[in-house]
Amino acid sequence: MTIRRSYLGQQPGGYGWAHVQKTFGGTFPVRTTDLVTGNGVAFCIVPPDFVVTSVYGTIPKMDNGTALILQLGDNQTPNRFLAASTLGQAGGAIPNLFGQFSWKYPGVIQGVHNEILLSFTTGAATPVAGSPTIFIDGFLGP
Repeated sequence: MTIRRSYLGQQPGGYGWAHVQKTFGGTFPVRTTDLVTGNGVAFCIVPPDFVVTSVYGTIPKMDNGTALILQLGDNQTPNRFLAASTLGQAGGAIPNLFGQFSWKYPGVIQGVHNEILLSFTTGAATPVAGSPTIFIDGFLGP
């Protein structure tokens, strides 16, 4: 899998106090060269011990055909939040994932970052560059 990093928004920074609410993500570019089977775009990093409580946003139309299948997750499990979605074919809102899960990222593991990425299990038939907007809410675990 080829991952292009496009960290445009707020990054984790310091840890802060436990249970401090944080939001990561934002609007980021997806190039036509990203819309190939097996590729993806990492758009933010969440800190160790971060507990995800909500994922929301919009995906623009990024395929003038009907082939594009995408997933949303992290570098450990690429489909953790959204699997086998056709949202990129016509564009639309990510289904409301508030309260449907609670995932705590592990503590510091040497050399591993908790990257959040949008990846493509089936590439676009006729790729169109777009700018998805995806946010991840959560809090810092104890």
